[in-house]
Amino acid sequence: MLIAFVLYVWSFFYFTELKLRLSWLACTTACGTKPAFEQSQRMVESVGGKIRILAFLDMFFKYLGSLRDSDEQGIWGAIKSFLINLLIEGAVEAWDLVNHYLIPAIAVDRLTLKAAVVQIKDLRNHVPSVLMGVFGIDFVGDVIIWIVGPLYGILALLAVGLIALLNNAHVVAPIIICLFYIGAISHRILDAVVEATKIIYFTLFYTVLRHPEQMDAGMKQKTNSFLKFNDAVKYS
Repeated sequence: MLIAFVLYVWSFFYFTELKLRLSWLACTTACGTKPAFEQSQRMVESVGGKIRILAFLDMFFKYLGSLRDSDEQGIWGAIKSFLINLLIEGAVEAWDLVNHYLIPAIAVDRLTLKAAVVQIKDLRNHVPSVLMGVFGIDFVGDVIIWIVGPLYGILALLAVGLIALLNNAHVVAPIIICLFYIGAISHRILDAVVEATKIIYFTLFYTVLRHPEQMDAGMKQKTNSFLKFNDAVKYS
């Protein structure tokens, strides 16, 4: 139990470091420079304290999100639960937005948290109106639910079919465990893809605003198309 707890806490620091490495990699690539592991390692070492702070904040808001409650009895209890959950959800989503602005500010320019927070308002004012909320309010997480929900349904049907077909608990049980393990892994992979997309988006956005002179014309045009989703999405 203790080992599991230690690994869980350590994962926040590990994944925060990975996010900063990905942000640095996205910026370096966008600027036409071939990234090197040694350079990313120096970046991580130079912002070690900030990584720890971001990891602790991420841990706190993860815990805060787990406090959502829907077990209150009675109409007033339900209203109280709804309002508390609304406040928690707002705080968690606000951190999600702030965190994705802080990551490139720290990874690219090695800014202190205070200096990075000062830039957030200016950066946020430059977000295209059609994209406001697409990444800030984690609407993409709902897409994951819509994708993974049917996947779990299909796996459950397969499990029921196997039980009816084989009628042997010793054979069926390991297969069912494997099926749901596949579902859980698929969920985590999709979640990681969404998170990586958000980090790359905000990093390119940050680079275009703060370091446009370092990007060649072709890369800048491609980046602007990506940020606005011109080739993928048509907004009314």
